[in-house]
Amino acid sequence: MNVLIISQYFWPENFKINELASFLSKNYNVTVLTGWPNYPTGEIYQEFLNSKNLFNKFNDVEIVRVKIIPRKNNKFFLLLNYLSYCVNSIILGYWKIRKYKFDLIIVYQPSPITVAIPALFYKFIFKSKMITWILDIWPDTLEAINAIKPKFLLSGIVMSLRLFVKFFYSKNDLLFVQAESAKKIILKSYKNKKKIKTLYSWDSLNYNRIQKPIIKIDQNIFNKDKLKILFTGNIGIAQDFESLIAVVEKLNINYSGEINWIIVGKGSRYEWLKKIIIQKNIKNFYVMGNFEYKYMTWFYKNSDLLMINLKNSELFKHLIPAKIQSYLAAKKPIIGMISGEVNNIINDNNAGIINEAGDILKFETTVVKFLKMKAEEKEYYSQNAFKLYKKMFDKEKNLNQFLSLIKQI
Repeated sequence: MNVLIISQYFWPENFKINELASFLSKNYNVTVLTGWPNYPTGEIYQEFLNSKNLFNKFNDVEIVRVKIIPRKNNKFFLLLNYLSYCVNSIILGYWKIRKYKFDLIIVYQPSPITVAIPALFYKFIFKSKMITWILDIWPDTLEAINAIKPKFLLSGIVMSLRLFVKFFYSKNDLLFVQAESAKKIILKSYKNKKKIKTLYSWDSLNYNRIQKPIIKIDQNIFNKDKLKILFTGNIGIAQDFESLIAVVEKLNINYSGEINWIIVGKGSRYEWLKKIIIQKNIKNFYVMGNFEYKYMTWFYKNSDLLMINLKNSELFKHLIPAKIQSYLAAKKPIIGMISGEVNNIINDNNAGIINEAGDILKFETTVVKFLKMKAEEKEYYSQNAFKLYKKMFDKEKNLNQFLSLIKQI
């Protein structure tokens, strides 16, 4: 079977679609239609520009690339980045793959939904079956973070997008979501429940090879005598740093010398977060920026607790952020403020203690509990975290399930 994967992102960018494509190439002829690599730096990778031909193959996967405008980490260029892939994957992409024949199209759909446009085009051209792996649910995401103002404009855009999403989903033979409860959201736009399947994501780090970041890190940040709480990933509106800072300020009244808060990542509120920490003179809160993915194992190993927070939103209750799989695989207790499916699976499996979104008082109590907790009890949560990872998020288990399902369409 000949498979076309449509994804704006692909190797050497670090996304799960890389591993899915490589896995499928053991059984099928796989071609990926993607853009020039520029995530997350915002600039086209220099090594790619130096030797483009070295990036036309990933294991047994053939890669067809189209030129796109780099995202440059600002909203205007980000919009151009999305639109340039959407347009060029159709115009330039078609010229490059016009003589191919494909039996199945797999759409990798993180944010935004624009990847659906070339997907629909190629489904029409090749008369292929089509499935979509939904990582970000549109247009609900726009509503959840109030992405557009004024509100009446947001409502009009959401209404129009929902019609488009319904049409796009209707052309799929299967839809895959990353959380069981996310099916409830998808059913707003796609009524065939039998064709909505769960494909849990997985962790891709090598915990047998711990690599310390090259740059010098202040040793006080990872002081062994302090409780080190690590957050990794996007620093945006959805992550509710306002609530977290409120907790930190309250705990610092009595425990400022005992806890270090460590933030690794970037996002739309990165600069805001750095400024607010300086303004409030919080000395034990470290905003460290981005590090290469391979170094995350070092951060996990040298932390005591791993943290996740999301705002109180109906949509967020039905999502499992990708960091959860890495947190569980790292064998560390998980804490945070988040409602819904993540709250349930972590608490039900004793893989940590998760409080409801925005519940500052209970989260404060949770942090103090872990601060005073004996090592044996922390280890109990750590072992349960890894057991949960193997039960739900094991890579081979989920990839084989995916393969079994697509064989049936």
